Amino acid sequence: MSVPYIDADTLDEIANAYGLGVPLETLAAQVGTTEDDLRRLLGLPKWKQLPQKTELDLWAVDRLHDVL
Repeated sequence: MSVPYIDADTLDEIANAYGLGVPLETLAAQVGTTEDDLRRLLGLPKWKQLPQKTELDLWAVDRLHDVL
């Protein structure tokens, strides 16, 4: 899938709207691209999904201190 061309003025308007609280998903839909592609065009960090853990590891900090 190719990213549609988005001119600099439109990107500035998108960045401004995002700064005012408009969800990036909504903005991406309006210009016909994905949220990830729009993040890349705006220079925003990519969200990473954290692995889901079902239990809390109370000793993780101690293991990290041992590594450092």
